[in-house]
Amino acid sequence: MNEKIIQFGDNQNLIGILSSPESIQKDKPIFIFVNSGLLHRVGPFRIYVATARELAKQQFTSLRMDLSGKGDSLAKQNSLSLKENTNQDIIDAMDYLQESTGVSQFVVCGICTGADNAYEIAFSDERIKGVIPIDGYAYPTAKFHFKKLCLRLTNSNSWTNLASKFLPFLAKTDVKTSRLNKSDVTMNYKMLFPEKSVFENNLSQALNRGSKFLVIFTGGWYMFYNYKQQFKNAIGDLFSEDKIKVEHNEKSDHTFILQKDKEWLISTIVNWAKNNF
Repeated sequence: MNEKIIQFGDNQNLIGILSSPESIQKDKPIFIFVNSGLLHRVGPFRIYVATARELAKQQFTSLRMDLSGKGDSLAKQNSLSLKENTNQDIIDAMDYLQESTGVSQFVVCGICTGADNAYEIAFSDERIKGVIPIDGYAYPTAKFHFKKLCLRLTNSNSWTNLASKFLPFLAKTDVKTSRLNKSDVTMNYKMLFPEKSVFENNLSQALNRGSKFLVIFTGGWYMFYNYKQQFKNAIGDLFSEDKIKVEHNEKSDHTFILQKDKEWLISTIVNWAKNNF
């Protein structure tokens, strides 16, 4: 396996690590791992590093890149929005790789906000042949709401919180141990997904172009996703067994902190890559 630092972009402001087998296989797409939140290119607990190296053993090349203003990549000084700059960063990466390796097909992978970015570029660039969104867009179904209700009804904390509203002496008053006010959490943390109809339209176009999707959810995304078939049920007839594979590891946290969950994610991605490309 070979690994090297690459620098690209209009002003050479972008930095990444290219991992490849001894010789780059031009008949296989190059995987691009994009930042999750403010984390740099290694990913949560170095999950991108481990996955890229395992992919290299299977003859796949991959790039772990830092988007503008993250990790070792310099921020851009322009009037573009964050979404526009992010899309352009990934386009710059693909342009560089296409010119330097001759490969013109790519798979984009990202966790959380990285999943959002993976979807966005896949919906706008025909060179994307594979997408791996991890804890990305999720749309509720009737079963989702039912399971969520059942979980709350069987959770003792839910009953305690309800009782404390009518019996104030049951409420916790210790500032050190009390939870954040619900309104504070809502104000400071809110995932914004595209309208379902917009998402479905974009997804349909990507599928028609031949893109394949490995959609992964964890138990850490329970507030948005709580059973394996939810993605399939949400998009209905648009779902294609040949082009969309859904995996749900409800025992894993959002960042794959446990080694067994990390190994599960790596094997899931690598096996999907081998079976589809």
